[in-house]
Amino acid sequence: MKHIFLYALLLIFSGKTFSQDSVILKSEHEMTTFVMGFLVKGPSWTQDKTPELAKLQQNHIAHIFSLVDSNKAAIAGPFLDNQEIRGIIVFNTDSIELARTWESDDPAVQAGRFSMQFTKWFAGKGIMKHPDTPIVFVKYYFALLKKGPKWIPAETDEVKKIQKGHMANINAMAKTGKLVLAGPFFDDGDNRGVFLFKTESLEEAQALCTHDPAVQAGRLIVELHPWMVAKGSLP
Repeated sequence: MKHIFLYALLLIFSGKTFSQDSVILKSEHEMTTFVMGFLVKGPSWTQDKTPELAKLQQNHIAHIFSLVDSNKAAIAGPFLDNQEIRGIIVFNTDSIELARTWESDDPAVQAGRFSMQFTKWFAGKGIMKHPDTPIVFVKYYFALLKKGPKWIPAETDEVKKIQKGHMANINAMAKTGKLVLAGPFFDDGDNRGVFLFKTESLEEAQALCTHDPAVQAGRLIVELHPWMVAKGSLP
């Protein structure tokens, strides 16, 4: 699986725009394009707890399960840290328009409690699987990689040196099995890509990120979230 991480992180780190034809490293898994949806607080968001909101949440969850059951979503789950991003849905399509259509049926989105932000994500095909039944949720850690204060698009000698250490660290994390999936975003925005960790704690995942040479150099920063997904969805 290591080539997945090497290729994905090469793209995250370099900041180059790319297409599927730009694959330059062999992979044990075919790479494919998904649409990642960031479920965020909407204009009608409130912390209040009422019977009506409880019913709305129940219907929202039923909608998410229906996306997974119908294979429209590869994986989905909530964050536990009560931040602006409430959860993630990875859609089994390379079309943002189609993903938006599927998610438009979400009762909580229709009510304005949540909004959805979409971006194309490049990751290994067949790694995210249909969950085990009965559904039991387990915790992973979702690391959102962003441009750091020392980010520059140019490939200087110093950048290449940092990149070499960065790739070695990614390879080492993949070998331990603690980094289960990684991939870059297609756009050239501040968000560069994602690491998915299976570790015993948030602190362990944070330590893995902190030791990355690109993070130490300030080229990348990491926003880390505890993420609940159905057991069997990820390695």
